[in-house]
Amino acid sequence: MPDYQIADRFQQNALLEILPECRTDLKLYWHHWKQQSPALQQLTQTILEQAEQHLNYPIPI
Repeated sequence: MPDYQIADRFQQNALLEILPECRTDLKLYWHHWKQQSPALQQLTQTILEQAEQHLNYPIPI
């Protein structure tokens, strides 16, 4: 796509859907050890919560 067609979106750091009708569903996985530090437990929980809010389908926990 020529730069002049997306210059305003690029300057705003905005994403541009080139083919919105061509979507692909794929499962995302968060790999982690069963034994985690408290910081990694919090990170894992935050990622799961945010993913469930912002992605298209609920995440089995």
